[in-house]
Amino acid sequence: MNYERIYNNLITRGKERGWTKKSAPCYVERHHILPRSMGGGDNKENIVYLTAKEHFVAHHLLWRIHRNRQTYYALVCMLHDKRNNRVSFPEIPRLREKAVLFARRGENHPLYGIGHTEEARKKMSQSHKGKVLSSETRCRMSNARKGNLCQSKGVYHTPKGSGRSLRELAHLNHCSTTTIQERCKRRSNTVIVSKKLPSHWRGKTFKELGWWYEPD
Repeated sequence: MNYERIYNNLITRGKERGWTKKSAPCYVERHHILPRSMGGGDNKENIVYLTAKEHFVAHHLLWRIHRNRQTYYALVCMLHDKRNNRVSFPEIPRLREKAVLFARRGENHPLYGIGHTEEARKKMSQSHKGKVLSSETRCRMSNARKGNLCQSKGVYHTPKGSGRSLRELAHLNHCSTTTIQERCKRRSNTVIVSKKLPSHWRGKTFKELGWWYEPD
């Protein structure tokens, strides 16, 4: 199957529509034709707006075409929800649209100008009464309010740099925060045998390759 031809046809169709976030008749997502992890920029010529389903298909095709680490991790991120649960293909567009809906603020929020009813507010208040949050949970909530949702109590060391912020390290290494934790903490001393990872990694541990965690 000629995946490159299919991908080009998909991009051409998206370009011909000329949609933007505001002009599209449905929910759309911005897609980099040449991924940024592979040298693509944010210029207008490298951007196209696709539906959630088309966006997933585009990343699936990119992985089929290039078969490299960058396209693999981009695809994996789209295959999991925010709780890192794997989702099936039919659910992907619905979950992505739902995530955007609940992220809206101000006049774009579905409850703007309406709010919750008095009965609903009472039910929510009652459901939280008597709950005692652990010190760890309170710490996480505090960090989230400070903008450090992925802040760690130790230092993560990766081939692209070291730090406490999983989000920043994930961006530097072009992978997910879960991958950082997996390689640096849970599998640091594991010998690599997976064929999905680069061949020159095999037979070595993640720590030997520069992935490890240093607690405070």
